[in-house]
Amino acid sequence: MQTTGAGTGSVGWFGLSRSSELLHALPGGRRVLGMIFGMSAALNVLLLSGSIFMLMVYDQVLPSHSVPSLIGLVVLLVIAFGFQAALDHLRHRISGAAGDMLERTLSDRVFGLVLEAELTRGGRDAAQPVRDLDLLRSFLASPAPMAVLDLPWMLLFMGVLFAFHWILGLVCVIGAVLVIALTLWTDRMTTSQVEAGTRAGAERSGFLEACRRNAEVIRALGMRGAIDAGWQRLSEARAEVSDAAGERLSAMRTFSRAFRQLLQSLILATGAWLVIDGEASGGVIIASSILSSRALGPIDSAIAHWRTLISARQAWNRLALRLAQSPEAAARTGLPRPRQTLVVETLAGVVPGTQTLLFRDVSFGLASGESLAIVGASGSGKSSLVRALRGPARRRRA
Repeated sequence: MQTTGAGTGSVGWFGLSRSSELLHALPGGRRVLGMIFGMSAALNVLLLSGSIFMLMVYDQVLPSHSVPSLIGLVVLLVIAFGFQAALDHLRHRISGAAGDMLERTLSDRVFGLVLEAELTRGGRDAAQPVRDLDLLRSFLASPAPMAVLDLPWMLLFMGVLFAFHWILGLVCVIGAVLVIALTLWTDRMTTSQVEAGTRAGAERSGFLEACRRNAEVIRALGMRGAIDAGWQRLSEARAEVSDAAGERLSAMRTFSRAFRQLLQSLILATGAWLVIDGEASGGVIIASSILSSRALGPIDSAIAHWRTLISARQAWNRLALRLAQSPEAAARTGLPRPRQTLVVETLAGVVPGTQTLLFRDVSFGLASGESLAIVGASGSGKSSLVRALRGPARRRRA
């Protein structure tokens, strides 16, 4: 009756070494990811329109007092923002649809993992794959993936700042490096806490389910006080871990927001200094401020969704590991009707890893076609007896 279970572990930041089944479950797989990445590229290029508009207004329209030029620039700006809104909406729709398809494709497979865990691991963390799949679906439907896809394009805005003047680009790069260093440090400090919070939540859910299934026994034996104490302990442990991670993430968001506002002011001051020295035009001041905001915007967005990103990464890695360790069983061949007899003599079962007896001296015989009903209260050992008759589970190797 001793059971073995799949281990848990991480395969890296959305590691692909064990994620082939997950990637194949996505509609279109890498092609869909490439399509969304291409939309992100076009969208970030269109984000330059606001900076270019301000540069043209300050450097061309105002000195010439040309109303037709201003009207033409406004029309182009409206068109650019219209395409930007359409692309942003479309990539969110595609990402959300990918999450729906991922859930539909893997739903039966994940349900099989739950059943297998119930048979081979005694139900410990049996529902975790279902929670992981639900979390991945919610993640793909949220703005968090877009925050990740926009991160590489901050280099585009920094490049334009360097084109304006190398000092403007250098100030923005220094600011971005500081924010990224803070983000990586916070990730290192909070990842273990978020993972501990997930484990605490799973333990709390398992405790709740066990209490629900054994409510009659708890009431009959007067165990309500002990059960309440256990529930309170698990709830406090989960809240403590969650609050600790939340405090660090909140501090990171607050510092990042304040630093971004400071950096915009520093960019404005640097631009003004360059204008005073005659090394830049007046439009560069406003345009560079907008570009610095665009450059650090993806970092702020990623920080705002950091907990979601960490949870989705851990869910992806856990589910990929479970799928890799439990390959899908091949279709089974139909068997003839039973013709043998079953004889059980003095069967005994113990709790795995202990010497505690669950049942003993069980003896009976069944001929072909006969049936036997086993009746008893919850927790009396009925399921354990069936597991003992079934024998130790053997997982099929890929």
